[in-house]
Formats: sequence, structure tokens, C-alpha cells
Amino acid sequence: MNETFENKMLNNNKRLIYIIFVIFLGIFYRLIPHVPNFSPLYSISVFSSILPIELDNKFNKSLKYISFLIPIVILFITDLILGFYKGMIFNYLAFLSYSIFSYFIFNKYNKLSKTILGLILSVVSSIYFFIISNFGVWLLTDMYSKDLTGFILCYINALPFLKNSIISSIIFSILIFYTYELLFLRGKDERDVELN
Repeated sequence: MNETFENKMLNNNKRLIYIIFVIFLGIFYRLIPHVPNFSPLYSISVFSSILPIELDNKFNKSLKYISFLIPIVILFITDLILGFYKGMIFNYLAFLSYSIFSYFIFNKYNKLSKTILGLILSVVSSIYFFIISNFGVWLLTDMYSKDLTGFILCYINALPFLKNSIISSIIFSILIFYTYELLFLRGKDERDVELN
């Protein structure tokens, strides 16, 4: 016996509300004063990658695949308010590419806990972002000389930001993914066994 269409739609609507909450969390956190690079965006970019897998196929198909753009939408809305900057394309590309990469990891290891995998991928995301964004800073700004010394100095000076990114990835991935698992995935396997 399969779950009724109405129950699936209700479940998808609840997920949509949770997705909207996560988007508002990202926007709100980016606009309030906070410790530099202490952000939920690393975890949100990873979280956006599970939505094409998790949302029911009958649910709005375009929404499933636009989910990769959630971190980009958050960045763009807040950059409209905070202002645009040199190197922002590197930040946008880092979040988008990592969201797509995470999709393939979640798809391949779909039997693992979303919280554990989300935590690991979020921490790796912050390291990936550190590498990509600081390359943009070195390449597009006048802060560092365009030689090996300037390149190395750029990354050395950014190390305190990496620490903040990793700590925030741990905290926000547990918050986002564990809450998602509690609300939508706990008991799902047991229900599937009972129904078959």
C-alpha cells in the first residue's frame, strides 16, 4: 500500500515551508552583524543539494532543480542590500558548484544519515570556499602582489576566516540537517517496511 497522494503533497508542502525557513535563515544571518565567515551558507548550499532527491517526483519538478540556486538567491538578495564586490563571481560559483557536487555525493551514498553526510560535506564546503574565494581575492583585487609571495600571503591572512567557516559549518549543518531528519525522515524506513 502506497502513501496517498494527499499525504505526499502535505509532506511536500511541509518541506517547502522548511526550505523557505532555511532561505530566510540564510538571508537574515547574512544581514545581521556577525563574526566574519561565520555563516549558514556552507550548510545551506549542501542542504539545497538533497532537495532534488528528497522531493516527491509529482511535486513541482522545476522547484526540485532550482534548489541548486538557493545559495545563489540568498547571496544575490543580500548583495543587493550589502553591495556588490570584486570577486563575488568566485563566491557564487563556489557555492553553486559545491551544491551540484553534493547532490552527486548524496545520491551515491543515500543510505547514510543526512546529518552525518551533511556535516562532512558542509565542512569540506567551507574549505572549498576558502580555496576558491581567496583565489578570487588574490586575482581580482589589489590587496596582494600577483606573484607566488602575494598568493601565499593571501591564503595565510585568510586562515582565521577558515576557522570561523569550519565552526559555523559544524553548527549550522547539525541544526539544518538534524532538524530536517527529525521532521521528515525519522520513521520513514519503518513506515515503508510496515506498508510492504
